[in-house]
Amino acid sequence: MSNSPSERSITAPLRLPVRISSLAMLEGSPSLVVESTRLSVVPIYRIPHPGSNVVSHSWRYDFALAIDQEVSVQHPSPFLFACIALAGLAGPVLAQESAEQIVRRTDKDHRAKDERGVVDMVLVTKDGKKQRRSLEMIFLQGEGDDDKSRLRFMSPPNVAGLTLLTHEASGRSDDQWIYLPAFKKVKKIASSKRTNRFAQTDFTYEDLRTENFSAYTYTKLADAKVQDKDCFVIEAKPKEPATSGYAKRHIYVEKARYLTYKIVFFDKKERKLKTLESRGYEQVDGKWRPKMSVMTDHQRGSKTAWRFTERKLNAGLSDTKFTVTALERGM
Repeated sequence: MSNSPSERSITAPLRLPVRISSLAMLEGSPSLVVESTRLSVVPIYRIPHPGSNVVSHSWRYDFALAIDQEVSVQHPSPFLFACIALAGLAGPVLAQESAEQIVRRTDKDHRAKDERGVVDMVLVTKDGKKQRRSLEMIFLQGEGDDDKSRLRFMSPPNVAGLTLLTHEASGRSDDQWIYLPAFKKVKKIASSKRTNRFAQTDFTYEDLRTENFSAYTYTKLADAKVQDKDCFVIEAKPKEPATSGYAKRHIYVEKARYLTYKIVFFDKKERKLKTLESRGYEQVDGKWRPKMSVMTDHQRGSKTAWRFTERKLNAGLSDTKFTVTALERGM
């Protein structure tokens, strides 16, 4: 993606995102059953590493990683960050800005040449069973809209090594591949499978791709408040409905800083399907990034939480990390 008004924006976790999709064939991970249905996360300290733009945190978990309808996050300082979501420049929104211009700005104002993040993930089923995972996410800005991203699970052992590689492409369909370490094979994700859940999470393969702005029609709805923030509400509908698993999305963009705090996804019958909420925005190397994002599937009753424990921008990542050959070699 370029720094000029781009045709794409990330909607789900590195910056991730803005959007994020899944693999149904995976074996289920062992679940930890706990009685608590709430996640309370308290940062103990924040240490910026001298001479670098890495931000690390130590966190204490209340009883067990569990998620309630609301994730309670206490912060000792005002800096915060929300994922999957989109980041934007502080300042008042011009009255003449269109819905599409607002959504585009959430992406272009805070792009980095490349990015790496380490994520602590918690999956919670309807009956309260929990799985905890960790993964690494890397992103590389390409020429034009040809961005690349890679998500790799690091733990637990039964999913370690599972990797999703995405190549965005201007003017044609994006490409996605998944590496299955148990079989030591790489499989290309068919476009018809992009509505599947990714690795049993509440994100789909479609969610994990960047958004093609030219493929959607954007409309302003009535303003709303999210987390006490005054937000524009933008409705996004695919111009070609068959290309998406969603009939529409409602994107909540904070007016003051162009930060996306919430995205509501609607199924093909226009019923509320999922909600992605981002919390704890903080600046990393001058760019706003969400610290935590929670995707709630209202129809399944499940939730997936992402919490970044480390993040680094403009680290000089090589294109060689984003090839199918590297994927096959587990690089």
